[in-house]
Amino acid sequence: VTYLLAGAEGHSFGEAETALAVQRATEEFLGRCLGGRVQPRVPASVTRAIKAMRVDVDRLAAPH
Repeated sequence: VTYLLAGAEGHSFGEAETALAVQRATEEFLGRCLGGRVQPRVPASVTRAIKAMRVDVDRLAAPH
C-alpha cells in the first residue's frame, strides 16, 4: 500500500509540485504493479515532495 498525505492541499492540488508528485507516485506504482515503463529521471523537488507526503501505513493506529 502506498499512502500519500498532502496536508496543505484540499480537494484539489493548488501547488503544481504536489500534483506532479502524485502523478509521479502513480506512475511508479503502475510501473511496479503492471511492469510498465517509468520516467527514469524527475526533478529532485518532486522526489522530495513524494518523500514528504508518504505515510508509513505500518505505523498508523486506529482511533479508539
